[in-house]
Amino acid sequence: MPLQGVIMTISDSLKEYNAVKQAKPGSPEKHNIFPTEVSLLELLHGCVKKIAPDELRECWSALNILFTESPLANLPPRAVFLEFIIFSDYVRICSKRQASRNLQDVCQKLTEAINNIVAWQLESTTWLKRTLVVRQDTGQKASDISPTMDVKNLSGSLASSEVNSIKGSTTSLITQNTRLSSFDGISSASQLPLQDKKSSSNIRASLKDGNNNKKDPANSTQALFLLAENLAELIDSICKSEDKEKLLPTLQAVWGNTLPYLRAKSARNARFFLASSQFLASISTFNYMRPVWKKMTLELLLDPAFFKMDMQSLRQWLIVIDNLMSNDKTSFKELLARIPTAPNTSLSSLITSKEQEYEMRAQALKRLAFVVLSSQMDQYSTQLPDIQERLSDSLRLAQVPVVHAQVFTCYRVLLIRMKPFNFVSMWPSMVTELIQVLIQIEQQLSGTSSTVSDDLKGSRDEQWMQLYLSACKLLETLCTLPSGYMAQFQMCHWAFISSLASNFDKDSFVPFTTRMHNLLTAKYGKLSNSEEKFLSASLFGYKTLMNFGELRPFFYALANQHKSLAAGITGTFQENQLRDSNFMNGSQTLKAAISRIEHSLYVDFAEHLQL
Repeated sequence: MPLQGVIMTISDSLKEYNAVKQAKPGSPEKHNIFPTEVSLLELLHGCVKKIAPDELRECWSALNILFTESPLANLPPRAVFLEFIIFSDYVRICSKRQASRNLQDVCQKLTEAINNIVAWQLESTTWLKRTLVVRQDTGQKASDISPTMDVKNLSGSLASSEVNSIKGSTTSLITQNTRLSSFDGISSASQLPLQDKKSSSNIRASLKDGNNNKKDPANSTQALFLLAENLAELIDSICKSEDKEKLLPTLQAVWGNTLPYLRAKSARNARFFLASSQFLASISTFNYMRPVWKKMTLELLLDPAFFKMDMQSLRQWLIVIDNLMSNDKTSFKELLARIPTAPNTSLSSLITSKEQEYEMRAQALKRLAFVVLSSQMDQYSTQLPDIQERLSDSLRLAQVPVVHAQVFTCYRVLLIRMKPFNFVSMWPSMVTELIQVLIQIEQQLSGTSSTVSDDLKGSRDEQWMQLYLSACKLLETLCTLPSGYMAQFQMCHWAFISSLASNFDKDSFVPFTTRMHNLLTAKYGKLSNSEEKFLSASLFGYKTLMNFGELRPFFYALANQHKSLAAGITGTFQENQLRDSNFMNGSQTLKAAISRIEHSLYVDFAEHLQL
């Protein structure tokens, strides 16, 4: 049978399915219904992927009838997803950059159907104003309603990339069938004790309702991922330059349903947030779609809870922020203006406590570092004097570790986003502050400082420990970059790391890392054989620092770095070399070093989600 005939047969079957489904309960048509619409669409999608483009193009009239006459409101979610995927594949194969009114109408209809599924997990807070929020089902655990697909049965036949991607195959739409058969449901209900009559009635109700799992959160998540992967490119492909704004209202409707998921920062909403972030990243790449998302995205960036996301979502937001700032010259200036150049002495300072003011400044610096991280190399070189001014003003605040820690984060970002010759003016202040913090750590270990107690019981003690960790990460960043890349660091490398074995009795100066290593060894003891075997020398994976003992592997590796370098030159094997210590000797390529540093920054930026 020709493919057009297959398509028309499937179209008629979907109409017949809709008519049977709308029949009165108890009628013969209703009793004999057997759902085949998903299987038929799976078959059609397989044909679309295998057929030649010219032959597929000839089938558009039949496909158009299928798309326009399908009863999308009455089809299962998987069937709606399949129609959207088939249409996306057709446009990608046959009609790319070919505008057509029919294509636009089909795109609008299918997008609205997918968007309705996205809205299943949303509810309005008031009837006066349509403000949508994510529905919270307090009666279920997070694991019970986690919007993830069950791919346990697919992992054996699909590659890992295909299991995690809807584009891989239509079989990725398969979810575990949790619907009870009538026999199993009745037998299980009959065995329930008397006190579970309510549960029994719920089971019987589910048997009567064939669409009991219709509004599964997994379907809403999958709908968002489908739109994120296809919608922006679809609109750009089927619309000419003069009529690209015709589908913006449809895009605006999807954006309206996406925003509540972006505002709901919780572990329960993590998958929704990732899908929404991916959707925002996809539409942000097209400049004419900017009016849809710009205003609210800037508000989300300035939200105090902006960084409460996982690293997958964080990578999507790097794309979003890059597109937000690159095409708008005023957004970055507005961001800088939110970092005060001097301590606040206005009336608002009387209302806001110093701790709150410092926390707001620290968050503003963290946001600034994230924006610079999202940029290209030297993109903000012209704004570097303004950035340096904000950092210098923040460093003038004495005994404010929460602010100084974020300054060190900014330094790490600037090291990989600015070329060395543009970074010259900032180098003296950065090295000076790094040395000051290392001296504080040394005083803490030697017991000659009263800045912070060692038992770490207060929140302010935690802030100091976070500052110490940030300083050590800055030192590791400098050691990770290629040896010849940062000439300024090579000039003072001797102050931090020795290229020869140090002798306390004879040497007039002992590098910081050697002194730290000796103090840590005296206080916590030497690393055991098991610790040397399993511990990592790197601090890049650390989110927080609980005690100074966690710094032992880091300073041990740097203090003994001259041994590993000598072993590399002579070709001998060095014993007791810690894991990841070879990344800290400047031997990596610039690309590999920057990639490693970027990942460490993702760890620092992403904050824990609340349940």
